[in-house]
Parts: sequence; structure tokens; C-alpha cells
Amino acid sequence: MISLDLKNIFSVGTTHGLAKKDLATSQKELVHLINAMHTRGQKFYSIVDDTAVLKQVQEFATRMRGKYQHIVVIGIGGSALGTICIHQALTHLYDNERTTRLHPTLHVLDNVDPTLYGEIEDVIDIKKTLFIVVSKSGNTAEALGPLLYFQQKVKQAKKNVQNHFITITHIGNGTLSELAEKEGIEQIEHGPVGGRFAVLSTVGLIPAALVGIDIKKLLAGAQDMRDIFLTPDAKTNLPYQIAKTQYALNRKGKSIAVMMPYAQKLLSFADWYRQLLAESIGKEVNDAGETVHTGITPVRALGTTDQHSQAQLYNEGPNDKLLMFM
Repeated sequence: MISLDLKNIFSVGTTHGLAKKDLATSQKELVHLINAMHTRGQKFYSIVDDTAVLKQVQEFATRMRGKYQHIVVIGIGGSALGTICIHQALTHLYDNERTTRLHPTLHVLDNVDPTLYGEIEDVIDIKKTLFIVVSKSGNTAEALGPLLYFQQKVKQAKKNVQNHFITITHIGNGTLSELAEKEGIEQIEHGPVGGRFAVLSTVGLIPAALVGIDIKKLLAGAQDMRDIFLTPDAKTNLPYQIAKTQYALNRKGKSIAVMMPYAQKLLSFADWYRQLLAESIGKEVNDAGETVHTGITPVRALGTTDQHSQAQLYNEGPNDKLLMFM
């Protein structure tokens, strides 16, 4: 069960902290905010109910079982960070190194770096690898470049490209879909959700299922959290409490939000959080069309590691941060 402890926010005084009244919200106000969110059409909280996608992914994973020793995901941003987060959080921390592993290794290439491409070949067998290329638009250069590179590697290994690649994209749109159709590569629909929110669509569910994660349980947990997210009771709506805390403190000059998990398995969750906050809140223009250049800067830290390397800054440096410990 997830809980949220805000007592430190209330104990430091209202100059640098908050009073409980600062977070007070009427049910009417919260209902208005939830309805406003619905009108944006961001379906990240409804895709968790899509039983057709769940069945599609489970059937795909069954079809792929035993065919590959390695899974390589090629993508960037939301096409990669959520997948990395799930893999780190829900599998053994040294999963790829375990000799008793019953499923393929998982590697995510989310940086344009020739050394990264070259050295991944030292730990995988191209002939026994499935490449999953992810791009919602189908035009992401950071996905198309590695696709072309590893296509050539597969052909040099005298293997059929269509047996070693799948794409997750909007089928029929973009360069990625065109290339997949030309090469006879299987295409899987990305789903109606923004890239940074796509982890619980085919984007994240397929890699998760291929490495043995129980995606049915994963979605069940997401449904439980979604119900909390949509409740009009501010006292039990934990995501709303965090959002309002960040908003209220930002108005007091706390423009940096540090997420500091102490569990190693949640380190990549903090990485994913950085993208979610930066892309969702960092804006040049507001809803009224006014130029505002607003945002909250997310920082990732790790438990005892950064108690040592960063705590002096947090304690003695500028008082411009909200620290969230996990």
C-alpha cells in the first residue's frame, strides 16, 4: 500500500514549507480539475483497462517464447524510460547476468552513440536477438538510425530481417512504418497515448512480457492506482496531493524537485519521473496563449549514494528544492 507523509512540509514553517490549509481542496474543485484532465484526451489512465491489448501482448509473448536469447529495445524518451523502469523494478537487479534465467536478456538502446551500438554486439548474439523498434510518430531519428544499422548487421549474419525485428508505431504513418512494410517486418500498433505515458501500452507491455513479467498483475496494480488518481476525495488522492504540493512550493521559489529513492530497484523510476515532469510542466506558453517560460526542474538522486555526494548542497545550499524520499 502506498502512503504519502507530508509532515516535514508542515513542520518547517510557512516561509519555506506549507500550512495544511495550503493543500485544502474542495471536492468541487478537484472534480473540476479531473474533468479538465479528461478533456485533454490523455488516455494513459484508461489504457490499463484495454483487455484486447492485454490479450494481444500475451499471445505475442507466447508466440515468441523460446525463439530468442536477447531482446533489444530501440527507442528514446517514453519509448525507453518506462521499459527500463519496469525491468529494473520488477526483475532481479542482475537479471541479464543470471545463468539460471529462463527468459531473454533485455537491453534498451536510448542514446545515439556508436560505441553503445558497437559494444552491445559484444554481449548479444545477433542471430538470437529480437530488436523492438519504438516510435510513436514513426519519424524519430534516434530510432530510425539504429534500425538501419542493426538491419545491416542481421543481413550480414545471413538472417532474415523480418524474423529479428518488430516495430511499435502508428501503423501506416511515418518512415518507420514504411520501412517495416518494405522489409516485411511485423508492425504492432503503438496505441492512443503520448509517448512519455506509453509504458502501460504495447510499448512497455511487450518487452515486459517477453522477459517474464506478469503483465496482468502489472495492469491490475495500475488500475488500483488509477482509481486513487481519479477519486474526488483530496485526502485519499495521493497524486493530487503531490501535484498540489509541488505547485504550491514552486510558487514559493522551490523550483527544483528532487526524487530520491533509497531502493536500488526504483532508481530508474526517478529517471522516468524526470521526463514525465519536465515534458508535462516545462512550457513556454500557457493555456491562455501567454508566454510564461514556466516549469519545475526534476533531479534524480539515490539514497545513501547521494546522501554522501549531494546532501551538503541540499542542506546548506539554496533553499529552492522539494525533496521527495522513497
